[in-house]
Amino acid sequence: MKICIICPSFPPKVCGIGDYTYKLARELTKSDIEVVIISGEDCGIKEKSSNSKNPRVLSTIKDWSFKHVSKIFKILKAEKPDIIHIQYQNNLYQSKQMINFLPLYLRFFIKSKIIITLHELQHPRLLPFTNLFSKLNIFSMLFFSHKIIVTSEMQYARIPGFCGLKSKS
Repeated sequence: MKICIICPSFPPKVCGIGDYTYKLARELTKSDIEVVIISGEDCGIKEKSSNSKNPRVLSTIKDWSFKHVSKIFKILKAEKPDIIHIQYQNNLYQSKQMINFLPLYLRFFIKSKIIITLHELQHPRLLPFTNLFSKLNIFSMLFFSHKIIVTSEMQYARIPGFCGLKSKS
């Protein structure tokens, strides 16, 4: 099995979500799962080779705007992952909207399962979904994902009612 994790931040850059992603990737590789990290250029690593117990890190995305979708697609088509796991926190992606619509594009062009982990969804721009544009962004991301992981009880309680999603334990 192969999993591509998309997370703009990754060690040595200091970031809690990047550190979490690193630990997740290391644990997955211990279970003989191949892991590729797609990360931001500013992480200081261009490509870190993997051995059997380390993830491969591709720090190649300059910014997270729509103009770089083709670069992400090229990587995903070459890697052919079974799962694409997006670590989401709006500020990580420079508040660019591309990441919100990436699951929609992936569902049509890449045949991998899509998982979103929502970190800090309680950001004021996102909850309580105050304007139509915010709702569209979040709806696109959640609706076109196969699975959604939340990091707090508050997120868990609020997400199912949004856009008619059903709660799963």
